[in-house]
Amino acid sequence: MRTTKVYRLTNDKKPLSFTLSSSDSPRHRLLGKFTEENGDETYRAIRYARNQNTPFVHKQQGDIIREQIVFEDGTLVVPEWNVALQLFMDVHPGNGVLFYEQDHVKEAKEEFDLMNMELEAQNFVKNADPKTLETIGLILLGDYVREVSTDILRRDMMVYARQHPFDLMASAEDPDINIMSIARMAFSQKHMGLRNNGRDIHYNFPDVKKKLLTVPLNADPYETFAAYLKSDDGVELFNVLKQKTLE
Repeated sequence: MRTTKVYRLTNDKKPLSFTLSSSDSPRHRLLGKFTEENGDETYRAIRYARNQNTPFVHKQQGDIIREQIVFEDGTLVVPEWNVALQLFMDVHPGNGVLFYEQDHVKEAKEEFDLMNMELEAQNFVKNADPKTLETIGLILLGDYVREVSTDILRRDMMVYARQHPFDLMASAEDPDINIMSIARMAFSQKHMGLRNNGRDIHYNFPDVKKKLLTVPLNADPYETFAAYLKSDDGVELFNVLKQKTLE
């Protein structure tokens, strides 16, 4: 059963009018994917003609009635009776590139999933104990969370939950969140240090200042250090830093 379809320009573009290419020509090829009788897929010339029941030029017969295809304010509404245009839009090479078909059911589901995740993230922040909030806040908001009250931290985390619910829940469910938190506190409390423009990680203990690691190119130094702490070689240092950072 045919229904009215709505097409929108990609990237939320909304010009007063936009005319879509509607016919193949030697200078401006317009090809759509066509399935041959043997099942092979190929690309054939397409053309929109409102009095034809196919967009493929080699299948069209008789006189051709041409019409422009114009998006207004970034939107094109094609009623259910205009089957020719709907078929043409389906095979147009700009489908998914220049424009897309609006899917209300899909959009509703995505919006519901987002709202559901926002609610889950906010409930997590509301019910989490202060230490858990601080641990996650160190990763998402930075070192300042150790200096503010629990109420301020919970408020800021609630704002973050509304704006970035998926990121917050990913951190909350990350089994390595404590390691990452210790890694960040090791630097903020100056037990460890970065040198050479952030490329080298050094000890910053009173009696030990030597280099520990080189950060790979384009890698995050905190993630690199956390990965080291998680390894067999880093277990001993992790235990030392855990005691120092939580003192």
